[in-house]
Amino acid sequence: MSNRAVIEAFWNARTKSDGYTKCHGWVKGEIRDKVIKENNIVHYLLWDNEIARLVGNTLTLSDCGWQTNTTQDRLNAILKRVNTVKGEFFIQKERHVWYLRYREWDEKEEKFINSQSFKWGKETVFDLKNPFKRLKPFDTEAIDKKAKEMKKTVDKFVREMKIRVEKGELQTGGGECWGVLMGLSECHECQYLASPICGGGAHLILKALTEKKYLHPAIFMCKQDEKGNVVPDNETILNNWDTIKKALSDFIRKSLIKKGAR
Repeated sequence: MSNRAVIEAFWNARTKSDGYTKCHGWVKGEIRDKVIKENNIVHYLLWDNEIARLVGNTLTLSDCGWQTNTTQDRLNAILKRVNTVKGEFFIQKERHVWYLRYREWDEKEEKFINSQSFKWGKETVFDLKNPFKRLKPFDTEAIDKKAKEMKKTVDKFVREMKIRVEKGELQTGGGECWGVLMGLSECHECQYLASPICGGGAHLILKALTEKKYLHPAIFMCKQDEKGNVVPDNETILNNWDTIKKALSDFIRKSLIKKGAR
């Protein structure tokens, strides 16, 4: 079953009985896309995150804190069935900020008209009989403002991280954020994320490089000590700072987005 077929299964589930299930995309033993109907409610799960829920004529959409290309693709595919007679809804991303767009196609003018922007929040709710009823208008100027605020926060934090390295004050062990270090929580779950008292150190840099899919991230930040152990090294980190800066900026930005979506 294709991705589009599982989207159709989501909408068609309204006519099915409870217990209806459709799955697609087995990756490393896990199901990527799943449609389930239970208690007369239709759920669309992406990696076990409920990104869509359909109850009667009420459709609720959410990115669940994962504003990835895959999530955007699934949500936009679902939104195609919410289209009005003349127009269409879709999620647009600008400068890393998501918002909801609506537009209509004018056959005579051969161009899109009546373009409107709406807020995309933790949950966006549609009344299928009147899709605009529960949407909140969005000032597009807020995109620039929000993006600039986030960039300012990220840039400031990354600069502070570099200063820690230059001064030899970068935490490399128990002084880091303990919950993250022990795998008990993620950065976006921490109230101190990207703040002056953020406990992120070498472990945070390692997580950022790992997120960028570097096969051997330790190369960019470690050296061997006299005993042959691989340990974080300030000089190595500074020599590779351009690579680390990019990875760290992306990781912190994505974590802030997830934090805001909680």
